[in-house]
Amino acid sequence: MRDLVSEMRATIVTLQETKLDRVDTAVVSETLGQRFMDNFVALPANGTRGGILLAVDEGHYKVTQAEVGVHTVTAKVAAVSGDEEWSVTVVYGPQEDQEKLQFLGELRWISQDVLDKWLLIGDFNLILQARDKSNANLNRRLMGAFRDLVHDLQLKELNLRGRKFTWSNDRVQTRIDRAFCTSEWDLMKPNVFLQALSSRVSDHCPLFIAGHETVQKHRGFRFEAFWPRLNGYDEVVAEVWQKELRVTNPYLRLHTKLERTGKALRKWARSTIGNNRVLLCAAKMLIGILDVVQDFRQLSEQELGLKRDLKVKFLGMTAVEKLRAKQAARLATIKAAEASSKLFYLQANGRRRKNFIQSINIGTETVFSHVGKAKVIFDHYSSHFGRPTNRSTTLNWEALGLRRHELAHLEDEFTEEEVKTVIDDIAADKAPGPDGFIGVFFKKSWHIIKSDLILALNYCYQQRDQHFRN
Repeated sequence: MRDLVSEMRATIVTLQETKLDRVDTAVVSETLGQRFMDNFVALPANGTRGGILLAVDEGHYKVTQAEVGVHTVTAKVAAVSGDEEWSVTVVYGPQEDQEKLQFLGELRWISQDVLDKWLLIGDFNLILQARDKSNANLNRRLMGAFRDLVHDLQLKELNLRGRKFTWSNDRVQTRIDRAFCTSEWDLMKPNVFLQALSSRVSDHCPLFIAGHETVQKHRGFRFEAFWPRLNGYDEVVAEVWQKELRVTNPYLRLHTKLERTGKALRKWARSTIGNNRVLLCAAKMLIGILDVVQDFRQLSEQELGLKRDLKVKFLGMTAVEKLRAKQAARLATIKAAEASSKLFYLQANGRRRKNFIQSINIGTETVFSHVGKAKVIFDHYSSHFGRPTNRSTTLNWEALGLRRHELAHLEDEFTEEEVKTVIDDIAADKAPGPDGFIGVFFKKSWHIIKSDLILALNYCYQQRDQHFRN
């Protein structure tokens, strides 16, 4: 165990079914290391059954409050640096059916006394769905009670990577070890993932929660879906698009105009909106100050006017943040007005976790770093692309006797109506292309950009693809 803790550089460790009726600093130091010996909470085992240990690395966290239940250990942990504080509950579920219902009741009671930022983790000895067990021997009543608990407490499960099941006796496999969190905890820790490790000598596989490596964010242009709603948008696009350009190649003309437009829109948005998050914090602070002043004296007309203006600006800036969150979440079926920003942030966090590649195996080596993974992927696909070779044989279409079809109409150039139909059908706010533009730009600015776009498409259709080949 100590080797595993050291290998994974764990800062918080939870153990279930310790089978220890007494846990002291010496046991914790021997099992986990000296860094954990002064910050731990334990539920003693009943004979050789059960037992829970929660320990934190004193260099990263400290336990500020703890409570031991019948089947749980709950603690409030605070980061040594910063003001981060949250609750964690470690569980070891009972074996008997009646005790399992009492255990679920215990979790409901605990939920009333924890912080909004709450992580619930451990061996529940319960499954949520039929696919969580390798055979059909299911207790659907307990499954339903477990699902009701998760739903009623509004918990979100951390998706498990690496394994389908977490426990096995070599005959039956189940997923009884899980991790849940509240939306507030998820927003606090948006980049974490849950990884199943090798079971080694246990019948359970250890679960490892970690934040993935910081990946450098894209700093290029990104078109924002709400820009076309702002005053002055059409004028900015029209002015920069219609500037003189001494380039005749339709590809290069379109590329250059898109590049110019991106720079102009980013400059325009910076001057029109500014740093929205900083301004949002400033407006919130000023409104708070005026509220405090109003407790002691009547505000002047200028101060009342400022407070009203700040509230109007605050609403506008929160709407901007909400639209940005919706665009990042890519929930096209839900309108921004129909949900809170929290939903969109949670969706974006979940999508980020789902798409994140933790590691790549290449031969006998496992690559974890972002730069290393990018190089492995690049080299892999580079080796699959090559130049076409001359064929030594070909198909004799005459001998095949296939029916001929008149397809001359397919060689006609694209019409404006055809291109416009495609533009109307594409999603407005899906992932941007390499140039940073999304579908809503082409929809809203069609009357400005259509000529250059159609010229480039037909130029490509005429098989003038030398730029792609080179």
